[in-house]
Amino acid sequence: MRILLTGATGLIGREVVRLAPAGWELVAVARADVPGVARTVHADLTAPGFAAGLPDGLDAIVHLAQAREYRDFPRCAPGVIAVNVDATAQLLDHGARTGAGQFLFASTATVYRPGAVGTAPLREDDEVRCRSIYSASKRSAELLCTPYSTLLPTRALRIFTSYGTVRDGRLVSDLVARVEHGRAVTLEGERGMVTSPIHASDVARSIIAALGKPPAVGDLDVVNVGGPEAMGIRDMAEAIGRVIDREPVFETRDGDPPAFAADRTKLDAILRPPAPLTFEQGLAVDLPGLLQARATAAAS
Repeated sequence: MRILLTGATGLIGREVVRLAPAGWELVAVARADVPGVARTVHADLTAPGFAAGLPDGLDAIVHLAQAREYRDFPRCAPGVIAVNVDATAQLLDHGARTGAGQFLFASTATVYRPGAVGTAPLREDDEVRCRSIYSASKRSAELLCTPYSTLLPTRALRIFTSYGTVRDGRLVSDLVARVEHGRAVTLEGERGMVTSPIHASDVARSIIAALGKPPAVGDLDVVNVGGPEAMGIRDMAEAIGRVIDREPVFETRDGDPPAFAADRTKLDAILRPPAPLTFEQGLAVDLPGLLQARATAAAS
């Protein structure tokens, strides 16, 4: 199976490279050589026309790449749109024109209109509401995928809160730093925002499972990829504290926190990836490396 992969050095992409089944030929698209893949196509995803240098004869295109900066709006908008929207359009067009076997796009759970804490988990047919440039760009890419799904099997995985050993400033990495150094974790309400954290290796296994079960041509297939637990910010911070033997410090403020808990029914019934790690199991895998990376960075 010959697979074109963007984002191969990211949190999830490196797990796809590590866990790729025997017989897969991974072709990474990156600015520099990517270890562990059969070939790297040197390209800048923000450049118009980058797809002209991509190979034909692909069994799948997997678009995992993310813009490095996505929080500083509006300054970040051009880069986010270039990677999440423009590059998606070029990759879809390349796949359709060259007869790629399927297209898989990494979307986000934040396209959903969040529920309230205590309400039912989010299903793939629930209402969408994009309030950030990041979620808006991902939803825009999903809409681009829709017409192409009539030409090649196309699937969007809406990924919930992913975490791993990468020190990237995302939610779980930030919580680890706060608990480790005794900085306050801010909560809205009693538990704070609720989500379904999922280890990056489990996201990668879901991607591998998805590529083994391509959808039918005709409609964009959307699948939630979230962890097995609905956890508030408090729950996650307390779990981190148990693993590293530190008591979290909390501060609360008034507000109604959103809930982005995942309904995994479709994921488990159709894609059937291996059983995922619990949050504490994932932390036990990651925290030694994450803390060592932070200590090394502090000493340099």
